[in-house]
Amino acid sequence: MTGAANDLEHVVDRILHSETFRLAPSSKRLLKYLAGRCLAGESDAIKEYTIGVDAFNKPASYDPRSDSTVRIQIGRLRQKLAEYYNAEGATDDSILTIPKGRLTLVLEPRTQSAAAPPEPRIPWHYISLALLLALIATVSWALYQPKPAPIANCFCVSSCGCG
Repeated sequence: MTGAANDLEHVVDRILHSETFRLAPSSKRLLKYLAGRCLAGESDAIKEYTIGVDAFNKPASYDPRSDSTVRIQIGRLRQKLAEYYNAEGATDDSILTIPKGRLTLVLEPRTQSAAAPPEPRIPWHYISLALLLALIATVSWALYQPKPAPIANCFCVSSCGCG
């Protein structure tokens, strides 16, 4: 086994036994499958169809165009890897990723500029929705406040003779 293959095997094993992946059986299964194919030198043969059939036990009639299981699971695995490297793997010497648009694992040494993958950002539409709801609540509150009773014209009723 080459040094790079040994490194990949060690990193994958550490990730699979992490707390982050403890309750993620689908991500573990997918990571094991991708690592096995990479270690066997079959990275170029990894296709969405083969992942579906081999890793997720889809039938031979599986059609990746109509069933997005593999794409969803790849996205979840990317998220789990980012979560791992933001927590338990924050001090690891190398980072395992699945680049966007690809289905293969990439193991890279951690650099100073890539100390950790970026934190997942809150999508802008959630922020916009929260601001809109706050605006609606404020306007509703202002419109439905009880109105003070109008003050009737006040006339002097004292004995001073002004009235």
